Amino acid sequence: LQSCPGYHAPGLRGYLRDVAVMHALVDQVLPASIHIRLESLEVPLDLLASDHFLSLTSHTWPLSATVQLWDVIFAEGQPALFASFLALLQIYLPQVNDEEELGACGSIPGTVVDCIEPVEMFRQAVRKGVAENFTYVLQRVCELTNRIPQALID
Repeated sequence: LQSCPGYHAPGLRGYLRDVAVMHALVDQVLPASIHIRLESLEVPLDLLASDHFLSLTSHTWPLSATVQLWDVIFAEGQPALFASFLALLQIYLPQVNDEEELGACGSIPGTVVDCIEPVEMFRQAVRKGVAENFTYVLQRVCELTNRIPQALID
């Protein structure tokens, strides 16, 4: 697939290159609040993006949503692939210090607390959101695709 060159090559060379591009796009395309939340959560972007980029959503999204996204990627190319992940960050990235969402991790010494890591929280929110309101996700993907020229990716 031309949208994902070198993703499954030894060392995941293409994927790691595109994660670096994604870092730049987060700064250039998304509101500063998303960048701040990413930094505050202290979660590497490559960890958040791995399922989305390496399986092109086929591992976790419903088949109908996956196929619709693939149609957009085939029609629009790499900008749509990047826009699709940026849309997910914008819609589903957990809020920082939201104890109700993240759980009160470690707040009560000596007790076992139901704590969800930010990566898993993001993945769960994406799965739920795509299943329940894919139209909104796809709308955001199309809007963001128009803001990402291929020159930014190259």
